Amino acid sequence: MAGLPKKYAKMGFKKGWAMFKKSKKSVKATKKTAKVKTMAKRKSTRRKAKKAAPSKMGGFMGKFISKALPVAYGYAREPLSDLLAKSPIGKALPNLGKFGDEITILGLNYGATALGARKNPIVRKALQVIEIQELGNVGREFYEAKADKSQTEEFDF
Repeated sequence: MAGLPKKYAKMGFKKGWAMFKKSKKSVKATKKTAKVKTMAKRKSTRRKAKKAAPSKMGGFMGKFISKALPVAYGYAREPLSDLLAKSPIGKALPNLGKFGDEITILGLNYGATALGARKNPIVRKALQVIEIQELGNVGREFYEAKADKSQTEEFDF
């Protein structure tokens, strides 16, 4: 408040202040507010970490599937290669020599990935296995081509 209200200021300094202090407005203005009690803060306790959600590829079955997929793919690789060679896809591709099967299967793997097949964890693991084995086959073919003198001229190493 800047000073006495006009009504009390006209009465004079001493009398105006006395009347102002007796008025209801003055009592409301000077009334004390209740003090707020502050609670003591509790010590922070360590909370137990939440367990991670169990993975779909965890446990015995996940380990079994991750070990069985390479074996199953290795077993089915040659029939798959023959099937691809006879299919319209295999016939439409240019003759890539020793690398034809690997490049075709890697291309199919890439296409399946682009279509969103890797969302399923088992399919994702299978595609990873196929990719690793086919890239290994490509590396082996390069090595054999470089080691073999007759193939060296063809690939111009």
